[in-house]
Amino acid sequence: MLGVKYILTSTEVEGTKLLLVANYEDIEMYCHNMGMVNVPSVFVYENPDAFPRVYLTSSVETVSRDETLRALNTYDSEDIALVEEDIPGILDYRSGVAKIKSYSPNRIAIEAELDGSGLLVLSEVWYPGWKAFVDGKETEAIRTNYLLRGVYLGPGLHNVEWLFRPASWLYGRYVSLITMSLSVVLIASRLLLRRTKREDPAHNR
Repeated sequence: MLGVKYILTSTEVEGTKLLLVANYEDIEMYCHNMGMVNVPSVFVYENPDAFPRVYLTSSVETVSRDETLRALNTYDSEDIALVEEDIPGILDYRSGVAKIKSYSPNRIAIEAELDGSGLLVLSEVWYPGWKAFVDGKETEAIRTNYLLRGVYLGPGLHNVEWLFRPASWLYGRYVSLITMSLSVVLIASRLLLRRTKREDPAHNR
């Protein structure tokens, strides 16, 4: 569900859908060619059922948090999204595309185009402080599948941004602005006082 595409293990895994893409011998040979020694035993597997990092859906079910947690035990589809509150609009999306344009620790930019209204799901962990913006305007962030982030989109082409702005960041910003404003006022007051003293005839005698 979190879009984990590749899995590293220290032992071989059998009886799963995981596909072995690199074994210990492959990795050891590569590391030795790079001049590395003491290579640990590592096997790399690909998860063929990994969810995309970002995707669109119009199939949404509103359930409680407890029901979401129970449903996730059998949840195995990107076609249905589970949310805890009703979506603020109709969902009639049938086709569209969504892709990540840029990715950094505090900002994720996404471009999405769809023929109707739908839910854009980002396979990133839900965490307080992340703010959603659609075409430059802040919009409601929707907790999706308990762990992920979603946002409602209308039809058309959209630029979506996720920005990490926790309360501590806003508090620090306000404090900085206040401090800067007070500094400007203090400097201006001192300059004005000096000018007044220079222009005061009584002070010059």
